Amino acid sequence: MRKLLIFLTVAVFLALLLLAAHIIYIHKYVPTEKFPEDTYLSKVEVKKALVISAHDDDICAMSGTISKLNKAGWEIKQLCFDSKDEARNEAHLKAASYILDEASFFEIEGLPFRIVDDSIQYTWMPIPKETFPKVYQKELIKDELIKMIIEFKPTVIFSLDNLLGGYGHPDHTFISGLVVEICKEDKRTVEKIYQSVFPDSYEEGLFPDLKNRASKYPSPYYAANEMYNIDGMPQPDVQVDIYENSWDKKMFLSTYLEGERKNIRKYMPYYEHYPHWFYFWLFDKEYFRVLELK
Repeated sequence: MRKLLIFLTVAVFLALLLLAAHIIYIHKYVPTEKFPEDTYLSKVEVKKALVISAHDDDICAMSGTISKLNKAGWEIKQLCFDSKDEARNEAHLKAASYILDEASFFEIEGLPFRIVDDSIQYTWMPIPKETFPKVYQKELIKDELIKMIIEFKPTVIFSLDNLLGGYGHPDHTFISGLVVEICKEDKRTVEKIYQSVFPDSYEEGLFPDLKNRASKYPSPYYAANEMYNIDGMPQPDVQVDIYENSWDKKMFLSTYLEGERKNIRKYMPYYEHYPHWFYFWLFDKEYFRVLELK
């Protein structure tokens, strides 16, 4: 009995030690910067937001903010391309139900949104922005987005950033840039664009690790920085505290199929390993670059 007690004590001690070591390890990703707390979103009179992304899971880093606004009475819709995978689409619609009113997919006259280019070996690798009109059905997509904006009349649009597209994926950069182009041509009801971005310290901890883990593949993040002559994502203008919406965010992230969860893990390390109340105590902020449309 005494030996069993000693064994259990040692086992518990080692487990706690390993847990503490892992917490110290993931703490390196916790952003060190502080940005002004957003005040605009709490004062908007017409509480309508449109979330526009290329892919269904692109909104993971803004999902806490979207949930927070939805609970505060905002009407929120998401628009992204159809993945053409019925199981994935169903999983996304279920995931989205935790944080917003309606998620929908759009098609462009039955055509693929991206024109096939056999010279692109990896579709996630960046391409020169001047080639976007040749690679994407730009005018058709633009028309569809304008129709949605006119119909829904959002005050705010959420997207990824239009400089890097999060990590360099050309679909992200193209769609986010198209949103900016549309709103600058005619802002209509849209007052501001909130672009989801990471602080420098998060990028500095995350992307070198990703490059090392995926060493057999080229890195879109570093290739995009070089191609576009930039240094990572644009700096955040504001931060939003999302801790009270941590359960909704965890449910949203966890409802995706394994393929999408695998991708989310790259940019939100170990989020599945911890309960929502602990993980999002460490990562309790979401960050945005805000474009004002005047």
